[in-house]
Amino acid sequence: MKRKIISYLASLLMPKNRLTTVETFLVNEISKSYEARVDTGAAICALHAEDILIDNDEVSFKHAGSTHKLKLVRMRETKSASGITNRAIVKLTYTWNDKTYHNVETSLIDRSKMKFTLLIGRNLIALLKLSVNINSSDIGEE
Repeated sequence: MKRKIISYLASLLMPKNRLTTVETFLVNEISKSYEARVDTGAAICALHAEDILIDNDEVSFKHAGSTHKLKLVRMRETKSASGITNRAIVKLTYTWNDKTYHNVETSLIDRSKMKFTLLIGRNLIALLKLSVNINSSDIGEE
């Protein structure tokens, strides 16, 4: 019995060694945590943004009731189910499992009709250096 308790406690204290299709990430620039969809089909991360305005090398947008301004890294043409769009790309800092990942390219897009405000793409998955454990109940969501 003692061995089971120690094993259980160790599993709670040890960092996760794989991602699931839904994880919680902190977006440091916005100081907010999100339950995010981990999507191996997405090249880069995507964050919900409204009223996106680009002024030279700066992008301003509304998110979570506040207006944010960040440096525009580039524009990216993206193909999706709704067609081809040009998206503003910014660099954000994410924290997951007590580790921080800087300068992660993230596209800004209106995700108001999506279940998840934040989408984690292959660029951040590669930095995490973990496999993604796909939960069969998550297949088909979003």
